[in-house]
Amino acid sequence: MKKSKLYLLASFCLTSSVLFGCGKEKEELSTKHLTAVIENTFKNIDDAQYEQTEIPSTVPDWVYERFETHMTSEELENFLSTGTYQIAVLAYLNDKTIQIKDLSIDHKNDYYELCWTTQVKDIHANVEILQVEASAQLDTNGLVTYLNINDMFELQKILENQSP
Repeated sequence: MKKSKLYLLASFCLTSSVLFGCGKEKEELSTKHLTAVIENTFKNIDDAQYEQTEIPSTVPDWVYERFETHMTSEELENFLSTGTYQIAVLAYLNDKTIQIKDLSIDHKNDYYELCWTTQVKDIHANVEILQVEASAQLDTNGLVTYLNINDMFELQKILENQSP
């Protein structure tokens, strides 16, 4: 009798750890694409990538490379139409670099809340810090179906602000 209870308890513990471990693993997998979109949005560009932005009426190849595999086609079109990817271009034009830190993703019922710290550094090593918040939705494959980044106007002002 005691052996059967011990086996039952061991089985319960093993099953619980597998289930809870899988839940966390699934959550990390589902936010993998969302994390990539945020990181790629604020990833700096180089000279060659900037040159691609100078071609009128075309979206540069590097934009598709950064985002196409992480978003649904509908959200990618929306993302491109809003010009959100232009944040990296604006930083390049003003000799600034962007770095994000402390990205946190909180899963709510049917959406995600995001928060991170954005650091903008100019060529004189001056740093401006902005807390940024966003909300997003994902499909069953973890692809981003909706993304709204708050504080973009404030970030744009920081990027456009010329250093003394």
